[in-house]
Amino acid sequence: MSNGQFLDRRSGQDRRSLQDPRQGEDCRSGCDRRRSDQLTSRSSNDHRVDMRAPLRDGHSRPADIGGAVGYPASINDFLAGIGTVLTTVVAGFYEASIDPKLWPEVLGKLRDALHADTAAVITHDFDQGRGQLDHSVNIDAMFVTAYREFYGRQNVWLQSPEHFRQPGTVLTSRQLIDAATLMETDFYRYWLRPQNLFHHLLGVLDTQGSQVTLLSFARARDKGAFWSDHSEFLFRLLPYLRQGLRAGGTIRRVQDVERILHDAIDVMPIGIVVLGCSGVVLNANRTAREIIDNEDALYLGSGGLGLKLTAGRFRFRDFLACSGSESKPDPIGDTHTFSVPRE
Repeated sequence: MSNGQFLDRRSGQDRRSLQDPRQGEDCRSGCDRRRSDQLTSRSSNDHRVDMRAPLRDGHSRPADIGGAVGYPASINDFLAGIGTVLTTVVAGFYEASIDPKLWPEVLGKLRDALHADTAAVITHDFDQGRGQLDHSVNIDAMFVTAYREFYGRQNVWLQSPEHFRQPGTVLTSRQLIDAATLMETDFYRYWLRPQNLFHHLLGVLDTQGSQVTLLSFARARDKGAFWSDHSEFLFRLLPYLRQGLRAGGTIRRVQDVERILHDAIDVMPIGIVVLGCSGVVLNANRTAREIIDNEDALYLGSGGLGLKLTAGRFRFRDFLACSGSESKPDPIGDTHTFSVPRE
């Protein structure tokens, strides 16, 4: 076989003797290493946070925190998918406000995102000087009770209301009291230390008069204080959590009112039935259920509530339509009454 096929047409040299400038992985991938070096150099100069720079309060950053520059790994994951965080956590706050059994799940997600050991929703009344843990994760029931009965008054971070007047405020425990003063208090000796809790991160969810609702996160002393990145993450999330909490609370109050009305109707001595437009029974009190069960004058059929008359059985909505012109208006309101003959 002729070697002419290996000759370079321009230089006349044997191509097999020429050295490919692209070597190793760059040769296989087809990447221009000069281009790669430029991109690497540019990206390395674009870090927003210098790990060597101290925190805002003058403390140095821990050297053993993983993840990209400036954020722990879990914070990076959450910031990379901030839309998912808002959807999941805010929806969780809304649903938990309606169904309290869901609070541990949503608080657990926030606790893990912030590298905390515990998380809680706290309400505190500054006029009365007392508060309670409404919902919490990783706090034993004994300590929840002790906080409500005694240590809510001893909470060293909630002694002055001026730091907590504005919803959306985020504070660390170091901003409120120094470590030496904290360790001299009974609140630390008998409530925090037995749970191995020291550093706290507090966010104001809502305020109403002298009462404030807080999100509280805590972790052990050997894990270090919460970073400014944690504070910023919670600061950005709080407005959406507040909206979810308020919306869920509104629905919960409506449901509570409906339940009270249903209970009041149920004990009334007269039969009351609430029907849908199609005649389907939506609600019936105890007296009405007894009448329907006995089929004394009313019965339930495939067409909803029906009437047993001497002329036969009729759907209640059809009877209403025929009897509308014969009904007698109530002079007090818009109620219309008519008589139903019984066998």
